[in-house]
Amino acid sequence: MRKLPLIVGIGEDGKIVPIRRAKSGLKCRCFCPGCGAALSAKKGKVNAHHFAHHGAGECPGGIESGLHRFAKAVLHHHSCLLMPPVLVHQLTRHVRGPSLFKYHKTSEEVGIKGFVADVLLYGKEKLVVELKVSHAVDSLKERAFIRAGIPSLEIDVLAIFRELVNESRGQDTKELARRIINFGGRDRGRAVHGRWLFNPLQHQFEYRRRKTSKQLKVKHSEWRGYHHFRTIGCPCPRRQRFYGGDNWSGSYARTYQDCIGCPHLVEMVYDNAWVGYQWTPVRVKAVLCGWSGATP
Repeated sequence: MRKLPLIVGIGEDGKIVPIRRAKSGLKCRCFCPGCGAALSAKKGKVNAHHFAHHGAGECPGGIESGLHRFAKAVLHHHSCLLMPPVLVHQLTRHVRGPSLFKYHKTSEEVGIKGFVADVLLYGKEKLVVELKVSHAVDSLKERAFIRAGIPSLEIDVLAIFRELVNESRGQDTKELARRIINFGGRDRGRAVHGRWLFNPLQHQFEYRRRKTSKQLKVKHSEWRGYHHFRTIGCPCPRRQRFYGGDNWSGSYARTYQDCIGCPHLVEMVYDNAWVGYQWTPVRVKAVLCGWSGATP
């Protein structure tokens, strides 16, 4: 894996200076976005252009801080963002394909339900954009966006930059900005370097799917010390099995071998018991199946 270069510095006026616009050497008059040390622009003919600390060791947080500030500036200077497709849990087909979100205003470091959002875009509706550089959004922050009811997504800026570096284009800040706006710009607009944290359309579809799903009983048996779980009445033609003998017409599926990983599985329903002072699921008793006769 190639070493990531520092391609963004901070000018004397506090604004971001990409390496392609900086003057060579100390004439760039730039500072590290992480530690604030003076930077020297290395713009030779052999190595890729980058910034280096002048008279000091490399700053471990300079690259992450620079990418974070650069991504915020990219969102601020553009007015359109490509949103990834809206997918439903376990299904390959999407509810809505990639679409453009047009906005006219941005705000940085906005407080939402006790957490701070990186960027908030204002269009016909609000959109929260989290920029992944050092760590991903945790579950608590993700729940806060859900409670607020604001659509939110996460762009993996570090993965996009690492991809450019592997292509020997790490100093190309114009291409980096284009890929940030287009979620990586690969696989025909699919969300290669990002994901939805919360989308109301996805949750509405999953809610309706749960309400229309069918609960199938799971039968447990034990033979020679081995436990067997069968989902009775499995309707999926790819995974259903049939009993032999007189009951050949009855279909079933092996719960753990067939149902887990099936695109029609909505939820496994468990029996609960008090174990170690906790109400804990102990054995599966039913399966919520979303089979509707359509291809997932």
